[in-house]
Amino acid sequence: MHLEDFSQPSGVKINNKGVAVGGLNFLPRVAKSVLIDFYISHGRKDLLAPMLSGNAAKLYGIMLSDKQYKYMREDWVVPDYSMGKKEGVIPGQWHPVRSSCFLRGHTMHWRKAT
Repeated sequence: MHLEDFSQPSGVKINNKGVAVGGLNFLPRVAKSVLIDFYISHGRKDLLAPMLSGNAAKLYGIMLSDKQYKYMREDWVVPDYSMGKKEGVIPGQWHPVRSSCFLRGHTMHWRKAT
């Protein structure tokens, strides 16, 4: 994600409206829903666990916990924006930021069961 706004003073990553510039975020829940759809459509449910956690754990040497998550089929729409906070020029001073979501407005089919 490239956040520099060349119309603003050097180093500014947020425009005057408080919006992250030139960036697009890919929400983890969107990525997981896309992966689940992909592997199920190809008849490879057996590859979901390695793709969602196992491979990254091996790559980075992370010990996996015994906790398992269940995902349920439930349609939901990707929001247009996500909100967050960014530290300002003065340390400890935070202000809200908004970033556009990748695949915004698209329907996803899987979410983590609660």
